[in-house]
Formats: sequence, C-alpha cells, structure tokens
Amino acid sequence: MKRWIVLAWLLLSALCACADKPFAIDEDYRLVCALTPTLNKGALVLGNALLTMVRPYSDSQVTVNQIQINDNLAAFIIRPRAGADAKACYIFLHGGGFVFKASKHHYDMAKQISAETGAVVVMPDYRLAYNSPSGTCLNDCVACWQWVLANTDTLGIDAKKIGLIGDSAGGYLAIQTFLQSPNHCAKLLLLYPVIDRTMRTPSMAEYYNTPVWNSTLNRQMWEYYGQTSDEHLSDTISLLDLADSVLVQFPPTYIEVAEYDCLRDEGLLFGERLSQAGIDTYLLQTDSTVHGYDANLHCPRTQRYMHCRIEWLKE
Repeated sequence: MKRWIVLAWLLLSALCACADKPFAIDEDYRLVCALTPTLNKGALVLGNALLTMVRPYSDSQVTVNQIQINDNLAAFIIRPRAGADAKACYIFLHGGGFVFKASKHHYDMAKQISAETGAVVVMPDYRLAYNSPSGTCLNDCVACWQWVLANTDTLGIDAKKIGLIGDSAGGYLAIQTFLQSPNHCAKLLLLYPVIDRTMRTPSMAEYYNTPVWNSTLNRQMWEYYGQTSDEHLSDTISLLDLADSVLVQFPPTYIEVAEYDCLRDEGLLFGERLSQAGIDTYLLQTDSTVHGYDANLHCPRTQRYMHCRIEWLKE
C-alpha cells in the first residue's frame, strides 16, 4: 500500500505547478508547499482516481470499519481500542476544495483524534462538486449527520456529545451542516476554514500566488461548488453575513488559521463575530504557515497544534 501511495503522490505531482514562494514559511512546511494543485477536470479525475486508493486502516490504537449510509454515501467509522465505552463522536468533513477526496493526512488526523480523545470519529466519503449536481457534497454531509443522530445507540455514543470537525472546504461543510440541526452539535472545530464566497477580505487580495492554496484557486473552487442563492441551507452567500440571531446558536468553536493563506482573514473575522455574539471561541493564528500545513502531520510543530486541538476537544 505504501508503494501505491508514493506512486499516487508522484503521479499527482505531475499534474501540479510550482507556485511562487516569496514567503517566510517554516522549514517544516517546505515540502507541503512545494506544489500547488491545478483544478482542471482532467487533473481532478486522475487525482481522485489515485486518492481512491488511499483509505484508513485499523492499527494498534484504533479500529476502522466502512459502512454504507445510503446508496450514494459511504463512511469510515474510527474507534479507539482503549476506552471502548467512548461516548463522544466527531463527524470529520475533510477538505479538498469540494473537489478532492480525503488524503492520507486526513485519515491519520482522524485516527489520532479518535485515539487521543477516546471518541468515535465518522468520516463520510461525500461526493464531489466537480462531477455532481450543485449541493450534492453538502447534502451528503447532512445525510451523514442525520444518520449519526439516528444511530447513537448502535454507535454507542451520547447524542449530547456529537461535534463537527472540518478543515478548509470541510470547515464550510461543517458550518452548513450544523445550521441544519443547531440544537444537536456540542462542538465545532474548524481548521483554516472556507467561509466567504464573496472573497472580499484583505488576505484574499494579497495571497493570489501562495503555495498549496490561493485566491485564484479559491475562485475556481466556488465555480465548481456552484452555490446558488436558493440553496436551502442558507439565504446568504457568505457565512460572514450570518445574522446575530443565528450566530448565538453556535456551540463552542475552535478556529485555527494559517499566516500565508488567502482564507486567513475570513477565518479570523468569523471567529471574531462568534466571540462578539457571546460564543465560547478559541481563535489561533499559526505563524510561518501555509494552507494545509498539517499535511506534514507528524513533525513536532504540527503535533503541538494537534495537542492543542485535542485538548480543546477533551474539555
């Protein structure tokens, strides 16, 4: 399997273009930012064919099983081996610009969260925006959320301890999924989240050529997503414009952003709005980092961030 992953990475790299890097990025993340993906459909088809070969496996700390939620949606159920009576559950909605499947670091992150918090982690393999009707990926995430709520006894979890985790585009999906059922979400953990379709923040204007992700790619992402004003989950096109009456319903929220990331300011602004609405909000800007920096999951610096996330989840 490791050889397949290496091959997949090398082939996917051929579809990427090096980005300009005039930024003071930490050496731990130089490998992460070496390549920037292209979002043309040929690259997406091949890239996702390769990512299909990447999946989580059971190990000494967790067990992993795949289940079918409905005809179109499968999910991975990750359980800690220690503390089999885990009551908390986190639905992890992976990033990838709405157009890429989960990567190895997503699965490794989910496994670490499960092992160290003692929680069940559910990862839906939601359908993607580039080859599905508008709203499909979000509908799949909501279907997973509803399935978890309906199967708490089977999962052995407490309905009052179900939270949502999302990185990048998964952060947007997590927030929109929460908005469907705000009374049932215990916590919301967002990593460099997508927030604002209007792309109006200073960092969006400044970081048009950053490695890994930038405003040029961000604009293409929204075109694929095809969000429309009649989307049933929200009557706004930017989560920055949510009404105060909506914001006050949010659970405790953790937001982590990267310094050299076009999404930085929208994450910070959203965190500030939550805090002003009286929501218990933990807001962290990581320095000398780029979008997706935790793809280098096992370096000491990323593990410090992981420790911060996990301790927050355990509170």
